[in-house]
Amino acid sequence: MQYTLFMILSPVVAVCMAAAGLTIRRQSRAWLARPLEAAIWLCLAFLVTNTLELAWPTEGGTLLFAKLSYLCSTPIPVAFFLFTLAYTGRSDLFAGARRLVLFVIPAGISALALTEPAHHLIWATISYTRYQWMLAMNVTYGPLFWVNTIYAVGLLLVSLALFAWSSARAGWPYRAQSFLAIAGICIPLLLFLVYTFKLIPGFTKNYSPIAYCAPALCLVAAIRQHRFLDLVPIARRTVMEELADAIVVVDSDHRLLDLNDRARALLGFGEEALGTPLPAGSPLRIALESRLLPGEPHVISLQESGEQRFFDARVTPIKARRPQAAGSVVLLRDVTDSHRLLQEKSRLVEELSKAAAEIDDLRKILPICMYCKKIRDDEGYWHAVENYISARLPAQFTHSLCPDCMKKYFPQ
Repeated sequence: MQYTLFMILSPVVAVCMAAAGLTIRRQSRAWLARPLEAAIWLCLAFLVTNTLELAWPTEGGTLLFAKLSYLCSTPIPVAFFLFTLAYTGRSDLFAGARRLVLFVIPAGISALALTEPAHHLIWATISYTRYQWMLAMNVTYGPLFWVNTIYAVGLLLVSLALFAWSSARAGWPYRAQSFLAIAGICIPLLLFLVYTFKLIPGFTKNYSPIAYCAPALCLVAAIRQHRFLDLVPIARRTVMEELADAIVVVDSDHRLLDLNDRARALLGFGEEALGTPLPAGSPLRIALESRLLPGEPHVISLQESGEQRFFDARVTPIKARRPQAAGSVVLLRDVTDSHRLLQEKSRLVEELSKAAAEIDDLRKILPICMYCKKIRDDEGYWHAVENYISARLPAQFTHSLCPDCMKKYFPQ
């Protein structure tokens, strides 16, 4: 009955998987959907080869399709794992050529499976049992089968943990779609473990190729209902490192808890500084101790590459389940250019005010000597006209003779 039911479900599940693969292909986020799409098509190939293994009438054909099913099944956990890394914002852990490391064990196991039964490292023994018109291959497992099993189960468990961790720290839409992904991965994993370890007496057919339809259908449901792959949670670390502003997190005792790369470069802190208090008298410590209102700006001066720069420090308390704050987050935004413009504006305003006052002085009635033409200032001192005006206006005097004085004093 197990084998007949498998053959009945197989074409239905194959159509569902193909539909899921096509649905995922139409997603705009190709960089995120690519590993998931690969996993779905590998699951479909695994189902097809496993079905042909059971349906083929000869032992040689059954053995051939059993080997081919290894080629399709061993990369599936790796593909799901790569998708999980992309979805949770951790693709940099296995970026570029480092991804190939994940395929070393699946590639080795597949190569050894193709050469069975020459070495019996994958299948220790092989026998065949006929059920009606179907031919089932019965095996006992060799040592490398368990290596592959531990590796595949380990990758799936890590994927589940990453999904759970990501959804626990995200909002409801992310939790809903992550729950569907977790449920989809758990179903084939549980059926594989039940079959491999014979947890149910009399259960002799591996239904994991059928069970892989569960993640496909769950992911399609997530795409339809929650816009899965359009709503992608961004890891906190990614956000912090991509920001151009410096971010510093301290506890209530001003001990350094976390900071991004911009803050490390600006403040000169390394990993060894984590857990240590900020230096007393440092601009950052002063900003924290100034009892600013949440979000209130406070300009501090810091040296960066030998140049004095100004930063807008905004302190936000970290709320905890107690009256006092558990710590603070400090956001440092470079405002050097705007600060210098403000200083220049203040200087110009001061100069203009001074000039206006001096011009106003010149507009007043000036006490001037009727004979020598000296001008008396507010303090009672007498000054030559050119000296009085030069002291108040940016003007210089040159001495010459007018035509009348020329005729009077130098008639020759």
